[in-house]
Amino acid sequence: MSSASRSACACDRCGCHLDRGALRYEMRVGVRLAPSARLITDEDLDEDNLHEVASILESLPDFQPAPVEPEGHHAAFILCPSCCRRWRRDPLGMQGSGSRH
Repeated sequence: MSSASRSACACDRCGCHLDRGALRYEMRVGVRLAPSARLITDEDLDEDNLHEVASILESLPDFQPAPVEPEGHHAAFILCPSCCRRWRRDPLGMQGSGSRH
């Protein structure tokens, strides 16, 4: 049991105070890169693509590469019973939004 679950704290979603011993939920979330949909074949490895890559690189304007995102992210949250029920019903928070973006 983590120290956060033994002492008084607040719900990370709504901010309500949770007394010591009050019912609360610990939600752990992890996000990682999905595996590539395209697998590299033996044919891909046999091809000599050096000239094609050089041509593409020469045609690109000078730019700064975007920072690489970490492979994964993990977080833990304390939820009150009400927020836990809401999350279970709509984990992505899309109900009533009418849009995915």
